[in-house]
Amino acid sequence: MESYMRNQEAIKVTKKKLLGVLSHFNRPIVLTKNKRETSEKNFRPDPKNPEIMLDGYWTGKPVKIENGDFCAHYVTHKGEIWIGTYDGALPLKGLEPSGRQRYSLVMKEPKVYKITDYDKPNIEVDPILMDNFLQKNGAVTYTYFPTPIKNTIIKKTSSQSSVDEDFIGADKIVMRTSRVNQDRLRRLAISVFNGRCAISGIDLPNILICSHIKPWTDSSGAEKTDGDNALLLASNWDSVFDRGLITIMDDGDIKFSRLLSQSIRDSLGLSKNSSLDPRYLTEGRKAYLDFHRRHIFIAK
Repeated sequence: MESYMRNQEAIKVTKKKLLGVLSHFNRPIVLTKNKRETSEKNFRPDPKNPEIMLDGYWTGKPVKIENGDFCAHYVTHKGEIWIGTYDGALPLKGLEPSGRQRYSLVMKEPKVYKITDYDKPNIEVDPILMDNFLQKNGAVTYTYFPTPIKNTIIKKTSSQSSVDEDFIGADKIVMRTSRVNQDRLRRLAISVFNGRCAISGIDLPNILICSHIKPWTDSSGAEKTDGDNALLLASNWDSVFDRGLITIMDDGDIKFSRLLSQSIRDSLGLSKNSSLDPRYLTEGRKAYLDFHRRHIFIAK
């Protein structure tokens, strides 16, 4: 790890700033801890790819996390925390005498943060960051950073504007992970809709767009990657759907905004007889379309 550390410039943060960073991930985070200096070597670069870190020799896999979420490793005696994208748990050769399997967590695109005041009390953030996450008591292998705690963080530590200022270094991780998740959703949409526009049936890949029904900015972490929250649309249909100029009813019929005159529809190639095939109207997709009708669609 030391050779890789030399290529990683630690981002210096206070405990409060670290809370701001964590609050921006919008996905679950699983944490492991290294409490002894002699155990540092257990957090190590992957021999096949030194830009990937392998975390520990843990008994059992984390259960509240999925690929594409985040993982963190806290070196307690140094006040250093590594954060990256979780890419699964790698089973190690051999079993425990008890028959249990050991795993190393796979951390992609790792960033390291140096907590400058890790050994100093802070009554404002310690109950949230330290007691509930970094130094949670008990014989636990994995500690989780769920949404309820993140909401508490934002409310208790600072205003949203100051949290934004604390968004140090995490932006690159979040942006890359967002792209990964969007690519996965697009591949899923292409599979679900058989590589065709869900409305017109056009199958030219270059003009097909994976469109969120409930906008990305309004969606929770789970909703961002939910296949029911996706439509595969040709660019002409995507542009008007995304801007609320059309919406889709529960029977698949297209409802046009009054802002789209017949001449505009004709120019854009938006046929009034088009509709969404009912087989794509799952209960989950209907719920997202209901949100679109109530909050995005411009009827007038």
